[in-house]
Amino acid sequence: MAKVKWPLFSGDASGAFGKKMIFRRGGVVSKMFWPRNPRSALQQAQRQAFKEFSLAGLTQEQADLLYAAILHLHASSYSALGHEHSFGMVLPASGLNGTIVAGGTMYLPFFYYGLNTIAYGSKVPGAGVVKNLRITISTSQPSSGSLVITLLKESAPTNVVATIPLSSALGEYTDLTHSVVVAGGDRMVLKCVNNAGAISAQIGAGLAVFEGSTTG
Repeated sequence: MAKVKWPLFSGDASGAFGKKMIFRRGGVVSKMFWPRNPRSALQQAQRQAFKEFSLAGLTQEQADLLYAAILHLHASSYSALGHEHSFGMVLPASGLNGTIVAGGTMYLPFFYYGLNTIAYGSKVPGAGVVKNLRITISTSQPSSGSLVITLLKESAPTNVVATIPLSSALGEYTDLTHSVVVAGGDRMVLKCVNNAGAISAQIGAGLAVFEGSTTG
């Protein structure tokens, strides 16, 4: 129900009006937004990753609602306002406990499930930094060599690297020290190199954090 001060449109209004319009401070009026609810396999996987990696304390329904609202804020209709927004977001990935052959290299894209032989990169939404790389393994790394996870920007290696030493036990390995400056549209992916003479540890969850701004 809209709350008005003086007659409607002549003073101040806030809230929803008849499920048709939303009144905001400063005299801004917009059409009522009803989030889309696609149920494709890719959308379901994306929602689950969003909940697991950034909002584990929420129910799936709550995470879905927040995810839809974030997508709306960056839709083209909202971007036409031309405002700059500072924000942070988690870049999730999951190796699905996949392994890498002895001496092999695989890639772990963000917003994707499973290791890949091709370095598909995900675009960052604006200028900023990517940092706080975290990787988990669910089995131990062989004693014959390390497993090295390097963040690539536009296919080039950065100094953001999580090294899993030889004979490492299952657990989380991080690089919380280094960061890389990115521009809007830069493609990011994790390069996973197994230096061992045997199959690598199983690679589970991975994530990094993007902090920056975008116009929209």
